[in-house]
Amino acid sequence: MLSLILTASIGATSFHHPLSLEELSARAEKVVVGEVTSLSQEMQNGLPWTVVTLRVEDSLKGPSSATLTLRYPGGMLPGGVEYRVVGTPTLYEGDEVVAFVQNGAPVALAQGVLRIQDEHHLWTAEGLHFHEGELAPFYALDEVRAAID
Repeated sequence: MLSLILTASIGATSFHHPLSLEELSARAEKVVVGEVTSLSQEMQNGLPWTVVTLRVEDSLKGPSSATLTLRYPGGMLPGGVEYRVVGTPTLYEGDEVVAFVQNGAPVALAQGVLRIQDEHHLWTAEGLHFHEGELAPFYALDEVRAAID
C-alpha cells in the first residue's frame, strides 16, 4: 500500500504546539469518555476524511447524547493510497478514549484524543503526552477530570 503523508497547517500546529489539559478543556465544547464503535470514511472536496463513532460512557463537559461522531482529515484515496495528515489520531474499534471535541472534531487533532489504558494511564492518540512543554509518558484520569472547566 502506498502512503501519502501531508503536513497540513492544522496538523503541524497540533503537533508543534503541545496543549495542556487545561488548554484542551478550554477549547472544547464537549469532553466525553467513550468507546470507538466504528470507523469509516467519507470524501469531502475530493479528499478522504475519517469518521469515528463513539459510544459515550460519560460526559465530562457539555451536553452529549449516547453517541458522538468525530471527523478529521485522512483516509484512503482511490487506488489504495493512504492520505494521512500529520498530527491526526490513530484509532481502532474498541479503543476507550477521552475526547476533547469542538465542532465535531478533536481539539488539536491527536492531542485532543486520549486513549485509556486504565484509570492511571491515558495516552494521546498519537502516542505522545506533553507536561509543561516536556514529553511525558501519560495522564491519569483524575488529572483529566481536574482540568475540566
